[in-house]
Amino acid sequence: PRITKIVINMGVGETTTDIKKMDAAVNDLKLVDGQLAYYDQRFPIAPGTGEGTPQQVHERQHYRLTNWRRANTELNYRRFCDITSLIGLRVEDPAVFNASHRVLLDSVARGRTDGLRIDHPDGLANPAGYLADLAGAADAASDRGPTWVVVEKVLAEGEPLPPDWQAAGTTGYETLTVINGLLVDPMGEEPLSRLYTELTGETADFALVADAGKRLIAREVLATELARLTRLLGVRESGPFEGLQDALIEVFCCLDVYRPFADSAPTVAALDSATRAALARKPELRAEIEAVRAHAIDEDEFGIRFGQTAAALYAKGVEDTAFYRHARLLSLNEVGGDPGKFGHSVAEFHRHASMLQSQTPTAMTTLSTHDTKRGEDVRARLAVLSELPREWERAVRGWLARGDKLGCPDDRTGYFFWQTLVGAWPLDVERAARYMEKATREAKLATSWQAPDVKYDEAVRAFITDVFGDAQLLSEVEAFVDTLEPFARANSLTQKLIQLTMPGVPDTYQGCELPSFTLVDPDNRGAVDFDVRRAAVQTLLNEKLRLTATALRLRRDHPNWFDGYQPIAALGPAADHAIAFSRSPTVVVIATRFSARLERSGGWRETFLALPEGAVPGHTWVDALSGLEHEAGDVPLDELLKNSPVALLVPGVIVT
Repeated sequence: PRITKIVINMGVGETTTDIKKMDAAVNDLKLVDGQLAYYDQRFPIAPGTGEGTPQQVHERQHYRLTNWRRANTELNYRRFCDITSLIGLRVEDPAVFNASHRVLLDSVARGRTDGLRIDHPDGLANPAGYLADLAGAADAASDRGPTWVVVEKVLAEGEPLPPDWQAAGTTGYETLTVINGLLVDPMGEEPLSRLYTELTGETADFALVADAGKRLIAREVLATELARLTRLLGVRESGPFEGLQDALIEVFCCLDVYRPFADSAPTVAALDSATRAALARKPELRAEIEAVRAHAIDEDEFGIRFGQTAAALYAKGVEDTAFYRHARLLSLNEVGGDPGKFGHSVAEFHRHASMLQSQTPTAMTTLSTHDTKRGEDVRARLAVLSELPREWERAVRGWLARGDKLGCPDDRTGYFFWQTLVGAWPLDVERAARYMEKATREAKLATSWQAPDVKYDEAVRAFITDVFGDAQLLSEVEAFVDTLEPFARANSLTQKLIQLTMPGVPDTYQGCELPSFTLVDPDNRGAVDFDVRRAAVQTLLNEKLRLTATALRLRRDHPNWFDGYQPIAALGPAADHAIAFSRSPTVVVIATRFSARLERSGGWRETFLALPEGAVPGHTWVDALSGLEHEAGDVPLDELLKNSPVALLVPGVIVT
């Protein structure tokens, strides 16, 4: 049967828990300018239904206004994850597609839009069908050839884009993950894990934290969606199983991809793996779990809703819950990443870059987006802690002890805060307090957005206020950040050069041309001072800006130089600290990782790189960033990286 009323949730007094009292707020509705008005909110009314009292008019509509807290149990429309004000559109309906894309396609037709970035396609009923419709409509609107389309699709490690998606690739979270992992020293895993557990009492095993986050979201936040799936599968199986809902939760919690698709072998394998894991956990639910697996990727309503719910549950349970509970090393807690995997090897990076070149050479690459949990330079600085675990231990032990005296509510929150302060320094008290309120509420342990604990929130704010009132304590934080800064600088330049020159289309998020020490939304969505950046680009005195401008100008002026991909291996005692590759035979990229450990072990010593002949035999190589020239052959890395942790070599003069 068709749904004749959809439930629209009004934000009514978040600190009140009496839902009946809040639902009575419908009595406060008014008729204003032909619309139903609830304070500053406006709701349309159907033609011919405007007579009578506001309450009578409300009863004639195809929607019912109710308290927002009822969403978890009574919602009957598709929403964006758990945001009830973002209602899904049925874009598979041609009339809806045409109406909702009219302005967009007009922009494509007029040549004002060169490409399209599609956010969260996993939430669609049929992502492949939508992308096919979009490609057809965009190509019909444009006389300039196929429109470039990328999708904000989070892929697990080794997971390819579904083969039937008409897109150039993703927006680059998987590339961000691999580059970020390059800078995390695996030698720091054991000491940081031990320290985190010892000081906070929390597990260092992220898989356990992620599982708890998923279960919380399934039972409390997406309960409406779960109930619907239970009913649908019960009908499909000709009668409900008693444990069907528990079976769904087990499979969801064991699934390590956002959404499985029938024609994607890796995601089908992930679904099979999740099924086996669920059976091992709950053997008494064998029939129910096998029923879930049998229909999870069917092309019916259950299969579609299963996929949509899986994606929402992963996003909310892992990225928006577990990432705020687990604080072993916060630079790893990033969209698309797995904090349980402590770093990536150079070989893993080369495999990823080679795969991009061969499969999706025009996919986007990125280091920061509107959704990243921390700005790229925050992550670059925090990654240094993996190289200096002893120094971090000495500092954070003292700060936690001071925090206890200043009223920090718990050591887990304190450990999270001190990393945040170090990573984003300098920041003011208001930014820090606003961020920690978001972080603790997203963690959903002592407080949350849906059930805020005002006393806990006030305690966190009071603690942070006292920290910022202690000049001596802040000077210690600043001094510690200063010890990290040379190595954080190396990380920042390394990740930026790699991202801008590797296969793919590089994306520079707004403001990230200069060092970016922002935190998550809304901190990273503030106004950008472009006047400062326009002035800075005239002189290029800032080295991150100079690197960005140089690399992008080379790609603009010599696009043929950035074709192909070939790893270059360093040889010598410090070879693991170098990342090098060539694009076509014309560009060589060299970067440093683990610079703190490199310095303490004696530097590059006899480590060298075999520079190829290049596009034209007889040419030297010139570093576009420093101007240094080098001849082909075995060149010591301490010469190649004499003045900087990175080098971008291009053809120089002819050697006679």
